[in-house]
Amino acid sequence: MKAGVIVTFSAIILMACLFGTSCSAVSETTDISEGRNTKAALEENSNAVTGNAMNETIEEGTDKEGAIEESAGNKDTQADDIGNVDNENNNADNENNNAGNPPVYTDQYSIFVKNDRIYYSNHYDGDVLYSCDLEGNDIHALTDIAVSWFNITKDQIFLTSQEDDDNVNLYVMDTDGSNLQMLCTASTNSVFLAEDKIFFGNFDDNGILYCMNPDGSDLKKLSDDIPVSINVRGDVIYFAGKSGGTFGIYRMNTDGTDKEKSSSNYTKQILAAGDWIYYNRYLSESDEKFCALRIDGSESRSLCDSAAQSINVVGDLVYYYNSADRMVYTLDVSNEEQKVYSSFLTDCFVIADNVIYYSDGRVINCKDVDGYFNFINIDLGYVDGYGNAGNSCDNDPETGDIQCGELIEPVYEITESLHEGMPEYRFVAKGLTYSSYDWYFGYVISLEVFDESGDRILFEDYANRLEDQTYPGTPIDAFMIDTMGLHVVDVNLDGYQDVIILKCLSEAHDNSWYDCWLWDPETSTFVESETFETIANPALDAEKKCIYSTGGSGAGCAAWNIFQYIDGEFLCTNTLEYQYDMDLAGFHFVETKLENGEMVVIRDDVYTGTYADALEESGYQADDLWQLGNAWWYGSGGHHADQWLEDKVTEDKVEEDNAATIPTMSDEFIQIPEDSTVEYKNAVQAYDEFISGNIGAQDSSLGVCGDPIQFSDIYWNEGVKSSIAVYDMNNDGIPELHILPTAFGGYNIYTYHDGQVVLWYGGSEYEHPLDNGAILYVRPGGAPTHSDYWYAVLDNDGNVLSRIYFSKYHKSEENGQTESDDYEQFFLEENEVSKEEWEARTREYLSASDDSIVWYKITK
Repeated sequence: MKAGVIVTFSAIILMACLFGTSCSAVSETTDISEGRNTKAALEENSNAVTGNAMNETIEEGTDKEGAIEESAGNKDTQADDIGNVDNENNNADNENNNAGNPPVYTDQYSIFVKNDRIYYSNHYDGDVLYSCDLEGNDIHALTDIAVSWFNITKDQIFLTSQEDDDNVNLYVMDTDGSNLQMLCTASTNSVFLAEDKIFFGNFDDNGILYCMNPDGSDLKKLSDDIPVSINVRGDVIYFAGKSGGTFGIYRMNTDGTDKEKSSSNYTKQILAAGDWIYYNRYLSESDEKFCALRIDGSESRSLCDSAAQSINVVGDLVYYYNSADRMVYTLDVSNEEQKVYSSFLTDCFVIADNVIYYSDGRVINCKDVDGYFNFINIDLGYVDGYGNAGNSCDNDPETGDIQCGELIEPVYEITESLHEGMPEYRFVAKGLTYSSYDWYFGYVISLEVFDESGDRILFEDYANRLEDQTYPGTPIDAFMIDTMGLHVVDVNLDGYQDVIILKCLSEAHDNSWYDCWLWDPETSTFVESETFETIANPALDAEKKCIYSTGGSGAGCAAWNIFQYIDGEFLCTNTLEYQYDMDLAGFHFVETKLENGEMVVIRDDVYTGTYADALEESGYQADDLWQLGNAWWYGSGGHHADQWLEDKVTEDKVEEDNAATIPTMSDEFIQIPEDSTVEYKNAVQAYDEFISGNIGAQDSSLGVCGDPIQFSDIYWNEGVKSSIAVYDMNNDGIPELHILPTAFGGYNIYTYHDGQVVLWYGGSEYEHPLDNGAILYVRPGGAPTHSDYWYAVLDNDGNVLSRIYFSKYHKSEENGQTESDDYEQFFLEENEVSKEEWEARTREYLSASDDSIVWYKITK
């Protein structure tokens, strides 16, 4: 995206109907409703409107009692109501400042682009109004108040803020956040900012239609109508609401004359653009349809069977996201042709200068209307499903600027010759993440290959690879973001090197799959290999001309596979599977082999006893073909897979790796602060001795009679990444030693007490410590997909004082096959609650930081 593009469009954003509040000009000392008692008037007006609404029956026979009651009395609908648009008085300014682009009409209420700046209301920071440049830099919080609605002119921002349950005030300030002034106190409803007037429903006078100048002067009543959504086009007001006791869609002159009814359909939101009024026709709580109405009321169309959100109109083309699936669609009003534009999950978006700025509830990104992604990644402080805040931001106490965690955009580059005598090519992988912690996500953005002349001969844009791309790129575990699994290696063993890059590293046990392009010496081009992409955790054996693969099955390895490159494809030639047979009380092994194009069973046996006994009795560990004791069956992806992709796999190499020593903490890992106490230094030294194998640790629960714990017993040394951290959890001045994961998927915390290393806490590999001394458990699950959490508080002795359980689930159809795109069921302590309550009550736990805890990997 080009910096410096001037984006000016007067998208006017309509706040939801906020019945039951009042509005008076700040300069006045009395209420505008002829001095009536405000509280009594509020109660009377609220009761009157609600009561009338409950007795209304809309045309076409649909009872809207519940809907109208909600519209009249429920402030919680404000985030869903829409209706802000460009007005025609501002279209010339729009066109002049958008380099000839057509004017954009939008109902957007939380993202706005103006004067080379992006403005947005940050839900994860109390709905405070933020601003940044078009590249996502120079982030500022403009206010310290929650913003319900805002709109921007050339040099001013108009906004509303709900001060309490009964008061919504209208403010104006400069675009840099200075000179904040209140224009109207208490109860601005259905706000619309036109070129020289502000139109709103005034609940100091029964919620009826008023207008005033942008400086708060000349406050006057226009009509006795009660609007819930207002648009202004030139000299005409279009509004949805109640007129003469009847709900519908109306039009009148801006002076309140010549009112006409255009439709009896009930809606909470309208958008007037061109020759049409776009709205969601409300039929019931669970049934809304996207419709269009000629502005003169002469024609009505049903456009979509679901409600539309974030409606943006550019000429005859309507952009919106479907509330049923959150996918973005386009609709050509001239022929009613509807297309999927993109399935990136969307909470809101706005179009400016042929760029879509969109938010998925976590970050704001942008995408050219021709489909190309641009990455500005404005983080909203979202807490992901793993309990991590993304790019957590804080206000600088001196400047007020937002200080955020650094966005990491790594570039990994390899220079290699594909064959002896060939020139060197350059291979470049680009990524994106906010953190390199193991439990955070990163993304592979692109792969490029350049020949000796610098010409690009291969380009894979992972951000735009698929039409239904819903992520910034290919998601992988962030600890792999430094290399993104890029290797230049001969995978089909034809003597020419090929290129592979990590495709997936986010399944159980961090299994790895790779995208692969094979070098074709006949055409001098790279050709994508779809069959290699199916091989989990590949290990190359150049000597035997095969690839070993295991894992990919979730919890525990149940199968081993051997692949060979045959007739241009990677084919599985041998498989070995086992499962525990309850009836036979033994391990059932089945071995197959590729013969004449089919997999044929060549061995089928059951072995009783333990799993280790079964392996020994079957002979598969020492078998020349399988060698199940060999480390090339690593069964889990990550950096430890590199040696099996880059090196020739030989017995010497295996023995060398198995003989490798575990690094110690001293010097290389833990830096002891100079002002540390003797106790602190003694603890670190003892941990060093423990990890080195010189001493054991004591399990305090077993007393002095328990056998010492040896680090070799708990260190997961078969290729799985184990990490350690030294961090004082209970603030007693003695740091604890954290090991995650331990063998068999545990999490251990050790402390130093009376000259001994002592097990302080034992938990699950799905837990991780937080800066505040608590522990957060996060585990994704399936059937249907869900995330389980707990938040545990420990005492000084490592005992759990309290534990809060919570979870969230996707819904699935009765057959269990199709799940929803977003979480729909939320539980606190096994009680189902609303999404809003769940987010409010878990925010404290999921937003807790772990920035102070530094992990060091200790894999062989």
